[in-house]
Amino acid sequence: MMLPNTRAATTTNRGIAAGSYWFAMILLVAGATSAAMIASATGEWSVTLWVVAGFALVAAAGSMLRWAYGAGVVLSAVIVGAAGIALTTWQIAVVAPGPISTDTYFFSTITVATVTFGTLVWRSGHAALACTVAILLAQTIFGLAAFITGGQWAVDLPSLIIWAILFLVLTALESARKSGRRAAAAFERADASQAETSARRRIALQSTAVLHDTVLGDLTTLATTEPGTLNARTIARLADTIALLTSGDWLGNELETPIDDRLAQLIDPERLADVEVSIVGDGAALDLLRDEDARELIRALDQCLDNVDRHARAKNVEVVLMSSAEEISVMVNDDGVGFDLASLDPARLGLRASVQARLEAIGGRSTIWSTPGSGTSVLLTVPIRQLDDPVGQNR
Repeated sequence: MMLPNTRAATTTNRGIAAGSYWFAMILLVAGATSAAMIASATGEWSVTLWVVAGFALVAAAGSMLRWAYGAGVVLSAVIVGAAGIALTTWQIAVVAPGPISTDTYFFSTITVATVTFGTLVWRSGHAALACTVAILLAQTIFGLAAFITGGQWAVDLPSLIIWAILFLVLTALESARKSGRRAAAAFERADASQAETSARRRIALQSTAVLHDTVLGDLTTLATTEPGTLNARTIARLADTIALLTSGDWLGNELETPIDDRLAQLIDPERLADVEVSIVGDGAALDLLRDEDARELIRALDQCLDNVDRHARAKNVEVVLMSSAEEISVMVNDDGVGFDLASLDPARLGLRASVQARLEAIGGRSTIWSTPGSGTSVLLTVPIRQLDDPVGQNR
């Protein structure tokens, strides 16, 4: 598995820091051991103890950076580390038989350890700078000691090589981290833009569908109604339309009412006058759908029944609920007048906006069979999607 740039750089930085810490600790222990061996041969134990104490202070500074983080921790570590370097340098200068050079074994050991400790501030993004400050600090202290004792400043090649390698690697990793952050930000902006576009499209589809399901249908009813007092059924339909449009529920992603109650409302005898409606199958199968998918399927079914009520002049309507592991299907069969599919305008708003567009928006589909004089059958199919499935993909 490949990590994105920002994660890969972070993981690599953490690994380098951990490895550098233990490498530096081993160097300091080796240096302290060498000092003890020299003391056993020369008898200069008091000086050796001070040198070991200086090494211990440098190790303590590294441990502070390893196990804690923050500007205060970094500043404290710099002070403690500088004190350790100064103490070691002073003791070596005291016992030196003559002028000292900046590239002696002990100076080189403590410089390499200090430089590698600089990798421990990788979280701040300034590890390369920390390594540079470390080598400059150590070489400045050693240079002062060499100047005071009449010695010379010499290039500490091992320390310089290690610093150069760490500087290049850490700089490249930080560049990768910044590049990864920029790419992540760009992806987030693209996702936000795509989400906004999808939301706008969803609202546009819902607006068109609701417009047809309510306002246009009611206007058609009013236009074809004889002048005079409206019947109770028409008044109830108009009241439902006004309540829906003013509540804003049609924009929500949750079902307005439980599925079983919604099905009961669809086949209410007062809603479908003079039409006998029967349901075959288990309405609980709709519980397998996500709320938004169930809502759109119910509304598409509602429009199919509304078309039966307005246009089919049917006596019987059968609603068949079918389910499988991948999808839920609803078949609506009526024995009405039917119509000629070949002569049907493909842009007819009711079929396109209220049925087809609703289902396609959630990855579903609709199929119509009809013959003049033989009724109409409409098959509505919706895939069963998990919560994180994109539109159009089944489980």
